[in-house]
Amino acid sequence: MKSELEMAETAKKIRVLVADDQNLFREMMIASLSSEPDIDVVGASVSGEETLSMVSDLKPDVVLMDIILPDVDGITVTGKIKRDCPEVKVVLLTGYHQERYIFEALQMGASGYLSKDSTAQTVKDAVRTAHQGESLLEPKVTTQLITEFVKMKRGDRTRPEEPQVEDGLRGLTTREREILKLIAQGKSNQDISSELFISEHTVKTHISNLFRKLGMTDRVQAVLFAIEKGLK
Repeated sequence: MKSELEMAETAKKIRVLVADDQNLFREMMIASLSSEPDIDVVGASVSGEETLSMVSDLKPDVVLMDIILPDVDGITVTGKIKRDCPEVKVVLLTGYHQERYIFEALQMGASGYLSKDSTAQTVKDAVRTAHQGESLLEPKVTTQLITEFVKMKRGDRTRPEEPQVEDGLRGLTTREREILKLIAQGKSNQDISSELFISEHTVKTHISNLFRKLGMTDRVQAVLFAIEKGLK
């Protein structure tokens, strides 16, 4: 039996469900994540329906999921997870980077969108970021998001609902503007910390303040707003 200390340590870990039908890749992800002292892989699934069933039973903190699954696609599964278990965070890890996939995934409530050629450390950081309630997009995905936004500005497709902003950039401090620009470039909190020579805690405080001032809730809205204002 586990001691009380072991049970307490397990309770503090980030509970992750890995959903991918490629056996080798799925096992590699499980092994990589399980090597982290703060992450506990509580299950693995190979289809959309199995993922939904396991989310319902296990209540993981984060689901790391491929978009292409044998039965139900990962984007649809994401929407169902966020509808039935809104507290569960979803990070999509995929080899497909069509812009429509990115937009659909984010609109369904995904907290992150990474490519399968991301480093193991990037994936681990994405899991931690999602668990903290933040959104994460790697730079190449942010670039595609910008490309798609430009297309929509030209009228190529219907534009998604934009965040409501009363005073635009006027209410932001110089430092908050700097950080907003770096967010639009796909920089993580750690990257911003290193570039501006400030602590990650300070970065998080600035981001919280600028989100509050602009009426936003996540990085995706911030990226779109920054592009709209020419901060890129």
